[in-house]
Amino acid sequence: MIKINDESREFKSTVLELCENSPFGSRIYSYFTAYDNKYPFIDSWLCSEDGRYTCVVCRYYNTVMICGEVTFEIAAFIAALAPGEIICDGASDIPLDMIWTKGEIMRCVKLNDKYCKNIDKFAIADIKGSINDLKQIYNLMADGFEFDPRAGFDDFAVDISHRIRHGTANIYAVRLQDKIVSSLTVSANSPNCAVISGIVTSPGSRCHGMGSALIAFAVNKLLSQGKNVYLQREKKIDIYEKMGFTVCGIWKEGRCSR
Repeated sequence: MIKINDESREFKSTVLELCENSPFGSRIYSYFTAYDNKYPFIDSWLCSEDGRYTCVVCRYYNTVMICGEVTFEIAAFIAALAPGEIICDGASDIPLDMIWTKGEIMRCVKLNDKYCKNIDKFAIADIKGSINDLKQIYNLMADGFEFDPRAGFDDFAVDISHRIRHGTANIYAVRLQDKIVSSLTVSANSPNCAVISGIVTSPGSRCHGMGSALIAFAVNKLLSQGKNVYLQREKKIDIYEKMGFTVCGIWKEGRCSR
């Protein structure tokens, strides 16, 4: 059975229970809590099997996020949503004609003390969502991840600033002479876990330890709050193991091929 969000206390508590210890659930929690089904571009559903809830599905615009067991019925339901993008566990079987990317999920439960010493080397700012700061960070990410900075900034700024205000996302950054040269995004922040992403440094400021200092700062802060900290890795980057991350699963992301 698939149940749409009826805004009841039971629905919300069940979503939080299913999402509490998962990087996919943390992402769903971030959107579910910040937007609370009050807007036409977001929906969420609970899926049950044999009388128990086993899966949460959340749609944000054309992106579908999944946390839990994907049965044939749920896969068919997701297909009917006609998503442009899907984010889910690597074991999920969703037979859609999409371009799929896979990678490792990494978790940190204890940070290597060596990297904690880097935190004080830089003045790390907690970005609150000013347009000027977000524009600098977006351009930094566009340069680092090689996408067109002219596309998508408005959507990025509206979403991340909204979730920062609601406490379900954060951005930390290093400035040099009032210019942001390195940044990290806590793209999902829930009561029991968080997901870090978007770790990028401008070419002229690399190899000085800014990225590792930002990771150490964010991870240390989140661990002190009793949270598991996750990241998604598409290619092997040794620094994560050195800092204390270990592989704990597989993620996959599908994008519409049309």
